[in-house]
Amino acid sequence: FVVDMVLLPKSVSTELIAITTFLMMIVTCSSIPLQPLQSLYRVHDSSRGSGPMNPCPFHPKPVNFPDDKVPSQVADLLDQAQKQVEKAMSEEEAPAGLSMGISYRGNTIKEINLGYKDRSDKSPPTSDTPFRIASITKLFTTLLMHFAASETNFDINSSVNSLRKDFKIIDPFNTYSDITFNQIASQQSGLPRETPCIFPCSENTTTILKNLAKERLILPTWTRPSYSNLGFCLIGNIIAEEIFGASFEESILVNITQPLKMGLTGNKYTKQILEKLAVGYTHDDQPVPFYNLGWDNPAGQMYSTVHDMLLLTKDILAPLRDEHSILLPDQMMRELLTARYLNSDGSFFGAPWESWQQHSYNVLAKGGNLDGYSSIVAVVPDLQLGIVMLWNGGTNEIEWLDNVLDGFIPGFKIVLESLQSPPVLPPNIDYYVGLYSNGARVFENKGLMIVQLLGFSVSISYIEDNMFRIDIPDLKDKALPCLFQEMLGFQDQYVYFKKDSNDDLVLTIPGLAFGLEFVKL
Repeated sequence: FVVDMVLLPKSVSTELIAITTFLMMIVTCSSIPLQPLQSLYRVHDSSRGSGPMNPCPFHPKPVNFPDDKVPSQVADLLDQAQKQVEKAMSEEEAPAGLSMGISYRGNTIKEINLGYKDRSDKSPPTSDTPFRIASITKLFTTLLMHFAASETNFDINSSVNSLRKDFKIIDPFNTYSDITFNQIASQQSGLPRETPCIFPCSENTTTILKNLAKERLILPTWTRPSYSNLGFCLIGNIIAEEIFGASFEESILVNITQPLKMGLTGNKYTKQILEKLAVGYTHDDQPVPFYNLGWDNPAGQMYSTVHDMLLLTKDILAPLRDEHSILLPDQMMRELLTARYLNSDGSFFGAPWESWQQHSYNVLAKGGNLDGYSSIVAVVPDLQLGIVMLWNGGTNEIEWLDNVLDGFIPGFKIVLESLQSPPVLPPNIDYYVGLYSNGARVFENKGLMIVQLLGFSVSISYIEDNMFRIDIPDLKDKALPCLFQEMLGFQDQYVYFKKDSNDDLVLTIPGLAFGLEFVKL
């Protein structure tokens, strides 16, 4: 683990500390007494804020609720969230209506519908009321990009020119680098924000690319995020046309919404959909006339419902609960949840997420705004939560979500802590307990099976006969910094016990020190 930084010169790098600590482990015959693990932790002043030496926050593992019923403490938190949004919806400037839902580990745990779908007849929204979701469409565009990569030889890191040779733009920075689909989805392509086309755009891709050739990059690629509706229109239209041989709306229908059974989600506004659609309103409560986005469809055309959007959050988070995603290979869906650019204030961009940390949890969100509508969908991977909020009116969707999560996460974390299963002990723990060569020791302490060797102590959990896994316990304010936990690579390493040729019990941790053995005395 990590040597107390107080004892070391400031010039000693964190990398050197990690290497030194690792070398300590692979010394085969050490009789030098070393400090126990607990003495190597350092208590840090939380007033510093985030930093590489602050203790890593403890995140309890999301688990199923007992008897698959929402615990009363969680129900109370959900009721508080409802009261919070009810109060916000009672404000004079509030949107006409709100439809909201929360999912946990693949199950819907709360639906809230407030206000009006249509002010003229006072009809309320339901979880099956379609709303225009504006820029949340970009999440579907990104999923289509990954789906193309999973089903064809398309590579998300390939250049736009690989599919459209007529894609050109003036590069005033002389970087001479091709713009890739992945750069665009990460909002780091340097492309202008809007399409070179009179809104609403009725042109085709060839015409758009001809216009774009006269425009300039505003930043070199991979410099910093700069939001581009144009970029997502390029992704959606070019992949749909060149890979699937279809329109964007047809490609989304066949490859994304139909497999998830999202029956009230799409791009095409039929007469039946328009009759069901929540009426969009301006800030002075005037209905907003409906309009199509045309070629800009992949940036913000779609409609959906809370029920349908929760289906999507459940599929995105499926690999985290050891289930398979319907849409994408599991590793590709996990990639969708990764950060691409960290801002100096702690917020970060993904593809296509606009994200931040809240109570130490990463919140991956995609918001949307279109005349008469606001929307946001978010997932909190380490809590396996999905949240959808749809309004038929203009509002600050990020502020609403931030307020809801601020009241919900701390209490929900406490509930999860209370539901954690104790570490699993082997049925024959006495078989393993005792002294081993090179000063190693295995013992039980307060229901934990502890391995102590070469100056460190960790708890291990039983998996099956003679196989265990390291489980570094949370020590609250004395927890190791996240960076050091990851650099040292102890967490989740396998520990094995076996009999040698002399019929002696031997302890090994091959993932940390291959060939190093500790023989039971």
